[in-house]
Amino acid sequence: MNNDCKNNSLADPTFVLLNKMNSALFWNWFKFVEKTITCFVLTVLYKNAHDKSVSNS
Repeated sequence: MNNDCKNNSLADPTFVLLNKMNSALFWNWFKFVEKTITCFVLTVLYKNAHDKSVSNS
């Protein structure tokens, strides 16, 4: 019983820390991807609008 408690108290902070690191990494990656996609979409939309206005005039 005592050994289990020791193991749990040792494993828990490590696990929590890993969990926090993983979610932080994932969140940073997600924000990066989101930014990239947004930039890409805006660029494509702008290019399309620009091409249309050029071909219209």
